[in-house]
Amino acid sequence: QRARFTTNSLVQSPLVFCFAKKAKIGSALRMPSLKEEILYDFYQAVKLVRAYSLSPEDPTIDVVLRLNVNPKHGNQMVRGVCTLPNSSKTDGSKIVAFMDSSHHELCEKWGADTVGDVALVNKIAEDPTIIDQYTHAIATPDMIKTLRHIGKILGPKGMMPNLKSGTLIPLDEVEGVITQIKKGRIEFRCDDFGQIHAAIGKVSFSDDALAENMKEFLLALYEKKPRDLKGKYLLLASLRGTQTRSFRVDTQSIDPKEITCML
Repeated sequence: QRARFTTNSLVQSPLVFCFAKKAKIGSALRMPSLKEEILYDFYQAVKLVRAYSLSPEDPTIDVVLRLNVNPKHGNQMVRGVCTLPNSSKTDGSKIVAFMDSSHHELCEKWGADTVGDVALVNKIAEDPTIIDQYTHAIATPDMIKTLRHIGKILGPKGMMPNLKSGTLIPLDEVEGVITQIKKGRIEFRCDDFGQIHAAIGKVSFSDDALAENMKEFLLALYEKKPRDLKGKYLLLASLRGTQTRSFRVDTQSIDPKEITCML
């Protein structure tokens, strides 16, 4: 006969009660702690990401770092830019530049995809989807008051020009910044948990190319290390592909301040 389960039968049944007790403890569903995870060196982690990358396209390899900082304190906010020596962004970066109309032709000659002033800002304010076709926005300081009208559009996309990200710059530095962006300059910033995410290359890159990118990124990261920070700077690290799981990386194999660094 088919058993009937009621509230009373669930309480009275020792078998069901034991099952509920185990579910409450959660021993069968317990996730491994960080101490139990396997640590790989950088090159081992890269090989594992490649092995698990089944996408027909060329997936991106991302690094996720946990820093020994508390971003709630202003002096411990880690933020900066880095130009990777090996990049595939040459044809993928699209730059919109905001500056006075007298410099538009010169800026386009330097490589900006679109250059505008107040008229372009007004167009973006009317149709915010215009900004979706660009990956980077730069501006000269004289345009910052005008850009505040579209701050709520650029801000959430991380495209509001500012001094810390090196996108609010004088005219004589515009050419250099455009060149860096076209070569694959990346911006990094720690989140509320002290974590930083950055793309260091593609699965198709050689091990040496990925190692060079990783080393350049970590050196730029150490340049932004808070001066009053005590203890170890780099706590945890992992590599992952676009659609793969993460693989924990031994920080001693990538930390440029460690003797055991492999980069």
